[in-house]
Amino acid sequence: MLSIGNGLRSGWRTACLGRRTISSYKRLIITAAGTDDYEIITRLTSEIQLAGGNIEKSRMSALSGDFTLQILLGVQEGRWESIRSTLRDLGKEKKLFLITRWSEAGDERKMAVYDSDGSCQQWEIRLTGSDNIGLVYSIIQFLGKSGVAINSFDTATLSAPYSGAPYFSMKARITFPISGIDFSEFKDKLGETANKVGLDCETVVL
Repeated sequence: MLSIGNGLRSGWRTACLGRRTISSYKRLIITAAGTDDYEIITRLTSEIQLAGGNIEKSRMSALSGDFTLQILLGVQEGRWESIRSTLRDLGKEKKLFLITRWSEAGDERKMAVYDSDGSCQQWEIRLTGSDNIGLVYSIIQFLGKSGVAINSFDTATLSAPYSGAPYFSMKARITFPISGIDFSEFKDKLGETANKVGLDCETVVL
């Protein structure tokens, strides 16, 4: 996974952050996929900047010659259609699968589980081991039944440093309320689930 840049035109971004509740500032979520091309990221960020957009968050991953990209974009009124037109033109030129939608206020909170007072805790889970059929399913099922929110989930097949032997790596960030969950019990059961599918497990409180 690669972050391609946050906060282009930082001065403009700072000026706008305090006015996010005003209707003249909106946030656009862009999802793009296509054949991996080193020029696409450069072109995309350049075209967005020229059209008056501001990249707040971004995430890209390459998968077997293809790539997927997600961008959270800040846009001022008067530039909305220019941004979308620019994206459509670039999508046709580069043969991209492209989806855009406006972000709703509060979307980020929907990706987490909070106590009534708004508090929560975030963990990062790191799992490594031999690749086995069903291991992703087992971990996802356990997390879902535990009542936690999965904020991000990434997997990869890597090579061991010395032997070069392939091994599986999984990293997830989860959020759950501070009350109502026994952290020690959750950690033990997560370790048991990982062990059943041959994975070593490490948890980090963020």
